[in-house]
This record gives sequence, structure tokens and C-alpha cells, in this order.
Amino acid sequence: AVAEVIRLQRRIFARQRRLIEASEARKSPGFGRYRNEYLRAVSGYLAESGFGALCDAVAGARVAYVADYHTHRLAQKTLVTLVRAVQQQTDNIVIATEFVSRRHQTELDRFLAGRVSEATFLRRIRYREQWPYDIWPNFRQLFDLAAEQGLPMAAIDADSGLPLPERDRLAAEVIARAAVENPDATIVV
Repeated sequence: AVAEVIRLQRRIFARQRRLIEASEARKSPGFGRYRNEYLRAVSGYLAESGFGALCDAVAGARVAYVADYHTHRLAQKTLVTLVRAVQQQTDNIVIATEFVSRRHQTELDRFLAGRVSEATFLRRIRYREQWPYDIWPNFRQLFDLAAEQGLPMAAIDADSGLPLPERDRLAAEVIARAAVENPDATIVV
């Protein structure tokens, strides 16, 4: 059953990729390079695992990296399900997200605290300029979970014009700082 689910996910991924590539509004010079690096990184997997084993591994990790396909709603829904399940084992979770640029951490904190409206938050983080697709509805549930549960979120994205290794380095700095500031937390990236 797990193998069949993986085959189905790969077919869905391929279909989504074709749809996105066909409608891509902004083709930056670095996007092709980024996509090729990404595809190399996710071209295989080490072993099949069940959801319970995944939750155990995440709960036992200091930092857990969870890949998602930004435009695929099920990816974010699965992340929310995973975080809720991991909360059964540890209540100290920090969520690090690419959705928000690190320079907008203050706006993210204000939004999670309920001090600014959703519309104000999205305007201040320049959502429409940053994301060529309307993916906020996919991500809203993750932000709602963080706000409801009081889970801190760390904004890790950087200027999309930077080379991917530099963006990764900057994200790693934010994740490392979150680890130092939350020494007992599981950081879900």
C-alpha cells in the first residue's frame, strides 16, 4: 500500500509540475538551476516508512526538514497533520517556513499574536510580489495552527535573486538561531 501511495504521489507531482511549468509567469534565470538541483535532491528515497514511524522520527529529531510542493494543498495539509501528531509526543515545536522572508519576521510575529489582520500581514510581507501563485490558502492552515497552539514560527526565506547556496546559508542561520533560542524544541522546517 505504501509503494502504491508513493507511485500516486509521484504521478500527482509530475502532473502538478507540468501544469506549473506551462503557466509559469516569471521564469528567472536561476529558476531552472534551482529546479534541477531540487529534482536531483529528491529523485530517490532511502526507505519506505509509515506515518507513525515518521512522527516518532520527527519528535526525536532536533531539526526535521519536511519537503513540500508549495502549490500542492495536500503538502501543507499533511504538514499540519504531522505537526499535530508530533504534538502528542512533544509540545515544544518551532515551525520554520519559507513562506515568509526572514526580513519580515516582525510582521509574522505580529500576525501570529493577532495584532494585525490577515490582509495587512499579506500586504506587509509583499505576498503578491513574492509568490507568483495564490498559495496562501494552502499555507493558512499552518499559520492558524501556530497561532492557535502558540507555536513560534521562524521566517527563513531570503531574496529569490540570491544564488540557492546563499539562500540556504541564510536559512540555516535562522534555523540555528531558533535552535539556540529554543534548546528543548523540535524545529520543523
